[in-house]
Amino acid sequence: MPNYPHRPSITADEARARIDSLCHAVSETEQLPIADALGRVLAEDVASPVNVPEANNSAMDGYAMRFSDLNADGSGALRVAGKSFAGHPF
Repeated sequence: MPNYPHRPSITADEARARIDSLCHAVSETEQLPIADALGRVLAEDVASPVNVPEANNSAMDGYAMRFSDLNADGSGALRVAGKSFAGHPF
């Protein structure tokens, strides 16, 4: 493990002051093509006028299970306890 020099602790107020000194309010905005916006900050929220994606699907399909629900050797059968769709928790 590297031996880093000891730095004294600072208070939460001092930490906030340091962070605040690095933050600057946005005073101007501009419009530019989306391809040129990488690494930029939005001046206002952007909302899609249509549902995206239009189809009912999930970005992650799969199953959740507990090993303790199986036999000690990992064998056994599990039942489906329920289904959950995007935006609607089980």
